[in-house]
Amino acid sequence: MIITIVEGVGLSPGKPFNFGALLLRILCSAVYVVIYISFIELINPKYRKIRIEIYTKNPEKIIARFKEINYW
Repeated sequence: MIITIVEGVGLSPGKPFNFGALLLRILCSAVYVVIYISFIELINPKYRKIRIEIYTKNPEKIIARFKEINYW
C-alpha cells in the first residue's frame, strides 16, 4: 500500500506509474487473503456450526443455560 502511494504521488521520479503492476498487486493481495482465511478456517473452525448431543438426567438445566446465554 505504501509503495502504491509513493508511486501515485510521484515520490520516485525515476519510475513511471505502472497501472498493470498496481492491478496485479491488488489481485494478489486479495487472493492471498482468501487463501489465508480458508487455511485458518480448516485448522481452527471457530464459527462453523456443529451438532452436539448432550446426555443428562437434568435437561431443564441445560435448556435454561442455553436460554441464558442466548444460544438459540
